[in-house]
Amino acid sequence: RRQVALKLLASGLDGRDILARFDRERHALARLQHPSIASLFEVGLWDGAPYFVMEWVNGEPLVGFAVTRGLDLITRLRLFAQLCRAVQHAHERGIIHRDLKPSNVLAYQSQGGPAIKVIDFGVAKAVQSDGQGSLGDLSLHTFAGMLVGTPPYMSPELLDGHANLADTRCDIYSLGAILFELLTGQRLIGGRGSTLADYRRLARDRPAITLARGLLSMSRARQRDLEAVIERAASPCPEDRYRSAGDLCEDVEHLLAGRPARARAISRAESVRRAIRAHPIATGIGVGTVVGVISLIVALSARLQTAEVRAKLWESTVSTLWSAEQLAGKMGVEEERGELQRSALLSARELVRRGDADRDALLLLARALQGAQEAENADADRTSGDTHEAHLAAAMALSEEHLAVRKAIAAQPDATLEDAAAEAVALVLVGNRHECAQRYDLARRVYEEAMGIEESLLEQRPDHPLLLSRLSYSCERLGVLANRRGEWQLERDYVRQRMTIARHLTEAYPDDHNAQLNLAEARRFVLATDDITGERFAPLSDGDAICQEQLGDCRRLAREHPACVRSQREYAMALASAARRMVLPDQAPARVASLTEAQSVLREAIVRQPNDPMLLDPLSAIVSDLAQESEWAGDLTMSLVQLREQHEILERLIASRPHEAIYRKAIAICERRIATLSAAQ
Repeated sequence: RRQVALKLLASGLDGRDILARFDRERHALARLQHPSIASLFEVGLWDGAPYFVMEWVNGEPLVGFAVTRGLDLITRLRLFAQLCRAVQHAHERGIIHRDLKPSNVLAYQSQGGPAIKVIDFGVAKAVQSDGQGSLGDLSLHTFAGMLVGTPPYMSPELLDGHANLADTRCDIYSLGAILFELLTGQRLIGGRGSTLADYRRLARDRPAITLARGLLSMSRARQRDLEAVIERAASPCPEDRYRSAGDLCEDVEHLLAGRPARARAISRAESVRRAIRAHPIATGIGVGTVVGVISLIVALSARLQTAEVRAKLWESTVSTLWSAEQLAGKMGVEEERGELQRSALLSARELVRRGDADRDALLLLARALQGAQEAENADADRTSGDTHEAHLAAAMALSEEHLAVRKAIAAQPDATLEDAAAEAVALVLVGNRHECAQRYDLARRVYEEAMGIEESLLEQRPDHPLLLSRLSYSCERLGVLANRRGEWQLERDYVRQRMTIARHLTEAYPDDHNAQLNLAEARRFVLATDDITGERFAPLSDGDAICQEQLGDCRRLAREHPACVRSQREYAMALASAARRMVLPDQAPARVASLTEAQSVLREAIVRQPNDPMLLDPLSAIVSDLAQESEWAGDLTMSLVQLREQHEILERLIASRPHEAIYRKAIAICERRIATLSAAQ
C-alpha cells in the first residue's frame, strides 16, 4: 500500500541473467540506508522482461530542477553536497554507482527546502550486457566484463574499456562532471553528434575548466575555487582525483562557509589578502608585522591541514578495512569486498607516502596489502586465461610488497614477537604465489625460511598459539610441495610433524575450537598419505587408530558447532575417509552408510554456502564413490542419478574456478561413466 516507481529494462537483455546479478547485489544494496538514496524494494520478471521496484521520488533531474527554478549558487552547492554525502555512504559500504549522471539524481522540494535522491545504485553493474548497445540515448552497454555507463559522465579509464580499474574514483569523476553541468547548464565533454571516440579523446584531452560563461554570477576568487574543485574531481588521471566523495564534499562545504577550497594552491598574495580581510585589526599594524603574522598563520594552517589529511586517510583506511572484514565468509558479496580491500590499500599507501611511515601506519598498510592479495586471489579463482594470469601476477606483486613492509616492521627497534611471526606469514604468502605458478623450488625455499623464523621464535615461547598454528601451516605447505614432486616419504614426514604440532596446540589450549579444527585438518592430511594398496609406500601402522580418533573428534565438533561450516566439512571428510578404509566386500553396507551420511552433512552445509568450492569439491568425490557403490551393487539407475548429481556439482565448481583443469578432467571422466552406464542399461 505504497506508491512506488517501476522500471522495466530494455528488451533484448537476458532477463534471468540480470535477475541473477541483482540477486548477487541485493545484500549489498540492502545496506544502503540514507535519506538521499532511493531504496530498491524488489526485482522480478514480467512477461520475460526484467523489472525492478524502487522508492517513488516526486522529483526531476537535478540540473533541470535547478535551471527551471532559478536556484542560486549556494542552493546548488548545498544540493551537490547532499549528493556527495550519499555517494560517500554507498562507497563506505562497498557499492559504486557506476552510472552517476543528472538524470539519476532527482531533486524535489522538501519541507526543509530543496533536496535530492540518488536512484539506480547497483543497477549499472547488474545490467552489464553481452552485446554492444547504441548511443541513441547516450547509455552505453559495453562488452561482457566492462561497465555500463553514460559517456559524458564516464571516467577515461572506463571509456577506454579498463573495467578492472573501476573503483570509487570513477564515481568521483562523474560527480565532477555533474557539478560542472549544475553550474553552467552545459556538459563537461561532448555534445550532440559526439561519437564514443570523441568522448574518449575529450575525456583525456579536454580544455581547462572555466566557469566564465556559466549561468551564475560569482566572485573571481569563488570562480577559481570551483574550477579547481571540478578540475580535481574530473581529472583524467585517477590518482589526481579526490580520495573520496567525502573529501570532495568537504571542499564544497569550505566554499559554502566562505573558506577557500583545498583543491587550489592559493598564491602568497591571495593568502595575505584573505588573511587581512579575515583580521582587519591587523591591517593597521606595520607591514612587517602583518607579513610575520601571515607567515605564522600559513605555517600553522599547513600543519593543521597535514594532520587533518592524515586523520582522514587513517579513518578512511580503517573503516574500509573493517567493512571488508565484515563481509568475510559471506556469499554473493565477493566483488564488493574486493573493491573495499583495494580502496583501503590506496588510502594506506597514500598515508605512508605522505611521510607517515611510523609503525602504526606500516601495520595498517600491511593489513591492507594482505586484504588486496585476497581480492586478487578471489578474482583469479573466478577467471581463466589471460585475465586469470593477470590477477595472479597482481597477487604476486602485492605479496612481495607485503613481505617488504613486514620485514621493515620486524626490523624496527620496538618490534615484537608477533611482528616477526607476521614476517613469516608474509613469506608463506609469497611461497603460495610461487607454488601457484609451479615454481616449486622457490616455494620450498620461502616456506623453509618461514619455518626457520617460526621455530626460532618458538624457542622463546614454546606454547605460543599463533606460532604453533603458523608452524603447523608451514609444515602443511611443505608436505603439499613434496607430494607435487613425488617425494612421498618427505610428504609423510611433514604432515606427521604438522599433526604433532597440532596435538601440542590442543593440549595447551583444550577449549580452543580453532585449535581442534587445526588438529582435525592435520590428521586428514596424514590419512591422505596412507595408500592402503601399497603402491606408493607401506600403509600407516596406526592409520586405523588415527581414522577412528578423527571420526570421533569431528563428530563431536560437528555436534557442538552446528553452524560452523568448517566443522561440518571435517566431519563429512572423516566419514568419507573411514568409508574408504573399508575395503572388504562384506563391509559394503557400512561403507555406503558412512558415505551417505557424509553426503547429507555436506548438503546441509551447502545450503548456507551454496557456491563454496571447499564444500562442493569433497561432495563431488563422495557422490562419485556412491555412484561406484551403486554400480557394484547392480543398481545402474541409482548410479546414473548419482553421476548426474556429480556432473552438476562439477559444473558449479568450473563456474566458480574456471582456471582449474582438474575439474574439466573430472567432468570428462564423469561424462564417460554416464555414457557407459547408459549404454549398459
